[in-house]
Amino acid sequence: MGDVQREAGRAYAFRYISEVCKRWSHVDTYYFQHTTELKKASSMTFLAKALSGGTIIGKSMEALETDFAFKIQDDTFYYFVHITDGDNLTSDNARAVNWVKKFLSRKNTNYQYVETRHKFSNGNTPPPSTFARALDRIVLDDEARYYRKIKLDVVQEAQTVEIHIEGGKK
Repeated sequence: MGDVQREAGRAYAFRYISEVCKRWSHVDTYYFQHTTELKKASSMTFLAKALSGGTIIGKSMEALETDFAFKIQDDTFYYFVHITDGDNLTSDNARAVNWVKKFLSRKNTNYQYVETRHKFSNGNTPPPSTFARALDRIVLDDEARYYRKIKLDVVQEAQTVEIHIEGGKK
């Protein structure tokens, strides 16, 4: 990610977490960063440290279960927010899509995919990534199961994006 994209992603993550914490009295937040390898991070590291390198999202998603023993509990609601510049390894999309489907097969899960993209010098926005298009196909393939469980956002200026979170107190 470039500096502008990183800052937009960080600002979005901070605003999103703030909204979640306003709605629920008890929130556990876990931060992960990945390039070719998934690493658990503190909030300060996540919001401040720059990473670069190839992005293999499917491998990282699987590592949540294998390396970090991530298990979905029935009495907890899970919001998975994936923030990226969209420059993911296309050959890894199928593995990532399978993980997202598995994650969303539980009733207490929600997945949000956020691409931080900037406009081209001619003012046009780049097309969605191959992974964003794959997520679109999941929604279209089985609308009843995934409708409103996958949210796709394009963030150019994180401060201008409205954040909507289902449930919680008002």
